[in-house]
Amino acid sequence: MNEISEIYAACLIEYARRQDNGVLKGTFYVFGKDARDAFNLPYSKKIYGECISRLVQIGCLKEYRTWGVETFYKLDSKEFDKAMQEVALGVRKFETSAPFLDVAAAATTVSSSSLFPKSTSIIESYADLGSDYLAEVLESYEQHILQLAEDDEEEAEQSDSPPDPGVADPLKDIEIPASDRLVRPSHNEVAEIEHPAAELLEALERDNGDPDNLGFRERILGEIKAGRELIRSGEFRAYLLYQTLLAALGELISRYKNPTIVALANALLGVVVSNFFQS
Repeated sequence: MNEISEIYAACLIEYARRQDNGVLKGTFYVFGKDARDAFNLPYSKKIYGECISRLVQIGCLKEYRTWGVETFYKLDSKEFDKAMQEVALGVRKFETSAPFLDVAAAATTVSSSSLFPKSTSIIESYADLGSDYLAEVLESYEQHILQLAEDDEEEAEQSDSPPDPGVADPLKDIEIPASDRLVRPSHNEVAEIEHPAAELLEALERDNGDPDNLGFRERILGEIKAGRELIRSGEFRAYLLYQTLLAALGELISRYKNPTIVALANALLGVVVSNFFQS
């Protein structure tokens, strides 16, 4: 987690402290935007994705996912304090620092067994020192934060460019079915879908998602589950399955960065197409 991400995470926690009972809840867009505005921070999908992952890891941010409903979050500043408090022998319940060896000290050290201090992360320092420390950090990193906004603008311009013609469409050879075509899967066909679908869903639920595309993983999870339920129902319109399950798998294969998940999506796509989309 880089320093800018830690600053954003600390700002989210600080904003939560200012709410009733130290709790901030709602969709991430709502309370994330309010926190950004409170500290005059630019928006960054990547940075906020890293914030979510770290705060969930610490145990102070909880995600509430329901199919068909936007993901909600609850950020509890008291849970953050509890996780970051020091316990016996000075070891925190949650440690964010990494071992740090000062280069200059290493060059002059006499004994290789000498002990060196760890680099304290911004979020740890904020836990110990509070709001005044965060204000100093925001002032010191002002130029870096402004540069982040400029970098995000450049990325947004690049993302608006036409798609790369070299990227193959996973669904290009699949004919879109007629809207009135009904499918009644056999017991064996339903059973054949279950294992690859369960494997893909489990892998997606364990994955941290793509910080550049917040909400993408949650939407794809919902669409895959909806497609699986259509197959389980015993009768469905092939067009609806195409629009839910196949469209979701196509997006996942084309856009997701985790190769294991892409491979599982390809496997499920193959089974679904061979059972329901070949004449």
